[in-house]
Amino acid sequence: MRFSFSKDINWIKRAILWLLYISVVIVFNIITMVNQSQAVISYYLIVISLTILFTAFGVYKSLFYFKIQEKDYITIDHDQLSIYKGNLLSRTTIPFQKVERVVEISSMLLIKLVNGKEQQIHTEWLTEKDSETLKRELKTRLGDKVILK
Repeated sequence: MRFSFSKDINWIKRAILWLLYISVVIVFNIITMVNQSQAVISYYLIVISLTILFTAFGVYKSLFYFKIQEKDYITIDHDQLSIYKGNLLSRTTIPFQKVERVVEISSMLLIKLVNGKEQQIHTEWLTEKDSETLKRELKTRLGDKVILK
């Protein structure tokens, strides 16, 4: 069973906002470096390093949002659940036997594992129909471990 990211959310807008963020960071850092007349080389290296770091993060987030509708957010197999975490990160796979509890909090499902770790599923990223189907499927597979509103 596969659940894709909702097409109702304007993912392209979010990607463009990240591109604007990158532009602002680059312009701000160029202006800062130009206005420093007596700065030492280490200052320039720090500013350039931070610019590269923030730009790389912004490009990653922008690509994430541009490609998000091509990906399945949640997949459920016969014995596990898989959550998409991003372009560079691998999917998080959760075997059903390692789930201690699933609790619905606001617009999120919080999955507590037996080892104490937690995973989140953002139900607002799914269509209303997919969100209800996912909750029903988890309730069917996990029974009393699922606490829904």
